[in-house]
Amino acid sequence: MQSNNYWSSTSIANNPNNAWIVDMNNGNVNNNNKTNNNYVWPVRSGEWDFPMFTFENLHASYLACRRRKRATVNALRFEMRCEENLIALLEELQAGLWRPSRSVCFIVEKPKMREIVAADFRDRIVHHLLVERLEAMYEPVFVHDSYACRLGKGVHRAVLRVQDHIRRAGRNGREPLFFAHLDVRNFFMTIDKEILMGLLRRKVRDTRLLGLAEKIIFHEPAKNCIIKGNPALVQHLPPHKSLFHAPEGKGLPVGNLTSQFFANVYLNELDQFVKHTLKRRFYARYCDDFLLVDRDPEALAQAREHIREFLAGRLVLSLNEKFEAVKPVNEGIDFLGYIIRPHYRLARRRVVNSMKTKLMEFERKFVTHEPGMTLLHYDYGQLEKLRAVLASYMGHLKWADTYNLRRSLLERYGFLQYFFSFDAPNVPQKKREIIENRRPDKEPGSQQIAQDSAGHAGLCPACINGVFRHEKNVIASKAKRSRMCTAGIATARGPAMTDKEPEWVKTTTSLMQMGESGGLHPPDNLCAGRAKGKIRPRYRFNEMLRRVSSQYFYYARHFSDAAVFVRSGCFYEAYGKRTLAIEALGLNRLGANRRKATYGFPARLARQYAAKLASQGMSVVFVGETDRSMGKIKVRLPEVRVMGVGANNHSPLRGSGEKSNAIARPKSVAIL
Repeated sequence: MQSNNYWSSTSIANNPNNAWIVDMNNGNVNNNNKTNNNYVWPVRSGEWDFPMFTFENLHASYLACRRRKRATVNALRFEMRCEENLIALLEELQAGLWRPSRSVCFIVEKPKMREIVAADFRDRIVHHLLVERLEAMYEPVFVHDSYACRLGKGVHRAVLRVQDHIRRAGRNGREPLFFAHLDVRNFFMTIDKEILMGLLRRKVRDTRLLGLAEKIIFHEPAKNCIIKGNPALVQHLPPHKSLFHAPEGKGLPVGNLTSQFFANVYLNELDQFVKHTLKRRFYARYCDDFLLVDRDPEALAQAREHIREFLAGRLVLSLNEKFEAVKPVNEGIDFLGYIIRPHYRLARRRVVNSMKTKLMEFERKFVTHEPGMTLLHYDYGQLEKLRAVLASYMGHLKWADTYNLRRSLLERYGFLQYFFSFDAPNVPQKKREIIENRRPDKEPGSQQIAQDSAGHAGLCPACINGVFRHEKNVIASKAKRSRMCTAGIATARGPAMTDKEPEWVKTTTSLMQMGESGGLHPPDNLCAGRAKGKIRPRYRFNEMLRRVSSQYFYYARHFSDAAVFVRSGCFYEAYGKRTLAIEALGLNRLGANRRKATYGFPARLARQYAAKLASQGMSVVFVGETDRSMGKIKVRLPEVRVMGVGANNHSPLRGSGEKSNAIARPKSVAIL
């Protein structure tokens, strides 16, 4: 209770013995009745009127808004005068004059045609400011099994939760189990704005938050938006999926942070109904997709009808007729891009086919085939795009049991191994040589070891590669070491290790021996796809070399399985001793020159010489000049790698289950 400058929860607020004094203008508090015997009742923090529109809050929202979007045109334009723009926006918010500006509309075609209406960068800062405060109020209210656009939730948590529901409801497979996968029809285009505002008014008391939310909800971005991309796609979009054809007072734009949050507020009514009225324990929702799991198919059918009536009567929504069947869990649950089963998960076939399509498109850009040779082109802009695509798909696949799939993709699209290394930690060559020398197949009696351990399942190469990354954890805990690979240790043990050997040699050697002999491993190891390795680019080179000869020797070490020629003006040059490739080309040693090049030939003969080397089963890398310079020396980067075709006309870049004899694979290639 507040009276004048006294703040108290008692009914006698005008008595300073029952309260401490607070200046409501600046928030200063004295120490009266805090250390004496007078009792002052506490007041919950929600009653305090904290300032919302401050420069600090707005700047924090700006930093959150520009995260991963800093290189966009609108973000850069706003950042050029960041302080001035933030102060102007702050003044508009404090005066209540802020209004949403023009939005941008475009159409995405994959995985299906969808209309995206995105707010301007300046408006998205306000969206972050609003959602941050509304989340603090609604997070304690939301049910645990709502996974869309929430901190600590997401697609993968939802999938894991569904799998946990399957195990619990089915008693680990001992009971037959059924599921109902339901979906709200045209959810975002049929949200009733008046109902949404009513839900917000029931929870939110701050008039500033309500006023800001009302401006965003009732704003109609389709009336004055900028259409980007192909305008004809807007016409081909079905009317019921477009905000341009939404009824009056209906629809929220797909593409805004506020729309995602308001969707959770809207469907929170459904969550509460399913959990507390229908008493459905095994339930999970991601945006407008939700699942019910039960041992009784009739109970699921009844719950579906109750949900249909609730959505129509309370939220003015309807269920999608395509997702109404009650099916057994044994058929697999197609949910959020995965096929979920009780004890394993698979990637959806549409995702795999989409990935293969994109990889084939990139293969046509990077790989060309000519009679007798294969050319691998270094297009660095496209390589960055390929890396982003691979990271996206591999990030999705690693949450499913897709080890064989990823391995087959690397075998089929062999060109990837020349540009990237997968889950391959940086291990010094000396360590690799020590480990390689202690492999069981290098020791006497290794054939007998393999026969003794033939009954064990093999350790995958990903486990062996992962040893280097996790060697500290393995050394620190014997339990972790036994968890990774426990079987086959007795039969696979090689010669006795001396105390002088480093601990990492002992641990890694024993694990590699177990891998060769067939050590067992649990389902949650690196094979299961949850390794933390990254896709490391092999096309990023050192550009800080200040001499042409240094550049040559750097690339000669990097491409140790190929001949290297560095371009200088109209010539390709080589440095150092005479190599097999130079002998095959019949090049004569150059005379004294300023760059100290020892061999060379005109650039116009590059294709002819490359074909000659390819016909003899050799590989050659041509390093070209760029427009950038390091001092007076131009930066040089590989342009093309030429490889010969084997005797069976098999290209080394095409996977066929066999390695080509024409050229060796990159030495540091690891399996996904």
